[in-house]
Amino acid sequence: AGFHSFDAGQAIAGLPTATPGLYRADVGPGEAYQVAAHADGYARVQRAGCFEGSTIEIVLLPGARFEGTVRAAADGIPLEGAMVRVFHGPDWDHIDHWTDTEGRFAFEDLVPGEGAYFVSPREHRATRHTETVFESGATLTRDFEVETGWAISGQVRDATTEAPIGEAEVSAWSFQGASAWADVNGFYELRGLKTLPGKVHARAPGYAIGEAEYRAGGAILDVRLEASVAVRGQVLDPSRRPLPGGFISQRQYTPDWPDPHRIEKDGTFLITGLGAHGVIQLLPRVPGYEATPFTIDLSMRVPDADGVIDLAPMILAPGARVSGRVRWATGAPA
Repeated sequence: AGFHSFDAGQAIAGLPTATPGLYRADVGPGEAYQVAAHADGYARVQRAGCFEGSTIEIVLLPGARFEGTVRAAADGIPLEGAMVRVFHGPDWDHIDHWTDTEGRFAFEDLVPGEGAYFVSPREHRATRHTETVFESGATLTRDFEVETGWAISGQVRDATTEAPIGEAEVSAWSFQGASAWADVNGFYELRGLKTLPGKVHARAPGYAIGEAEYRAGGAILDVRLEASVAVRGQVLDPSRRPLPGGFISQRQYTPDWPDPHRIEKDGTFLITGLGAHGVIQLLPRVPGYEATPFTIDLSMRVPDADGVIDLAPMILAPGARVSGRVRWATGAPA
């Protein structure tokens, strides 16, 4: 069935055994691991907070299928290259597919349960975020007709020097949908805007995410980016001992939590690419401890010569434990 062990996204010593359904992985002591299992026709399952000596039983369910087409509402022509994003699973992980030359898309082996989807074509308006339920072993079919969208254009510039920033990414969906890339002179054109008014976000290496507001289609909109800073900190327990084996997420200018950063063995972390002004939210997660959000105003902090801001230690309290027993309606243990 193809079982693997993962440490921060990297496969380590996944060792299938000769007995069907059994697996073993050699891991280091004291580290928290994630174990993921998948097989053709079944939804992928992942377990976090696994340690040396753990016995992890994983039950795979037949996956759900989501398919359909994307066409232009004006003439019914299939739209190639339209991005379809699906959210599924307990953590609402997302998967992106792009339509083929006939406007078709298909997702296989989705995790059964609550989910959502939206379509973001290149030069047409995106659809609304729609929630649904994916049924195990069933196929959900949706066909979309999308309206021609508005377009805006402009230039991405350095907020201090006004110099153009080439090859920056520009998006009106907080980088959750279709994006445009600026040319070497910083000029961009973004099509397929759905709503008026709205905001455009831009990002580039070495800069924090910037934003600008548009109020009409066809607008000329320049986006200015500030040089980024980094934050450095440490996660401790109430006795001020380092808490390793976890992850920390951050968000600043967008409502979404980007991919988390690893907390090192000594409990330290380093997050780069942040804006020097405004509020940042940090959310450390360590197995066995409460996930406590921290809000920090970077405008009140002064970075060092390397552009790094040192934070006070983050203290996490032990999490509550819930236990019980599950039985079938007949009274037998489940």
